[in-house]
Amino acid sequence: MYKCSKPITTNDDLASWWKSLGIGLQWIFRRSGPLAIGINQGGLFTSILPGSASPEIQFHFATLSADLAGAKPHPWPGFTMSVCQLRPTSRGHVRIKSKDPLQAPAMQPNYLSTAEDRRAAIAAIRYARKIAETAPMREYVQEEYRPGAALASDEQLLEFAKDFGATIFHPTGTCRMGSDT
Repeated sequence: MYKCSKPITTNDDLASWWKSLGIGLQWIFRRSGPLAIGINQGGLFTSILPGSASPEIQFHFATLSADLAGAKPHPWPGFTMSVCQLRPTSRGHVRIKSKDPLQAPAMQPNYLSTAEDRRAAIAAIRYARKIAETAPMREYVQEEYRPGAALASDEQLLEFAKDFGATIFHPTGTCRMGSDT
């Protein structure tokens, strides 16, 4: 997440009652504007690990920043580069806890439990930083908000990924379906 140097982000529009009303009216009368599209207005698929045959990371570029998806936007101009690993090697489990079918199962996703996934998370954060440092982006970056420039080592970036990483609303299961013959 970055603080933007210019008041041009969705954070700025949502901070104003009048601009928020305008966004709503634009949708009602023209079916256009910010409510007509997703908040992620850009994307990128890229390979970041040595020897990759295909991209293993997807970036989502959002024109707002908030502490959590769906939370109130920050009170300053901000944007977010979310990084998503496309083919994680970590495997979790879902286990029945009770004979009662209404009892929720025990779920353990085991995010970042493999060395490859940990390397990918660290490399993805570093790659996002490289994008923010490019000439076209530099004029829009006031400062890195999260993880923050003070977190620089692999260990610190991994801890950040563990503390702030989340799914993006469509995790899938790993149960075998069909036969392998």
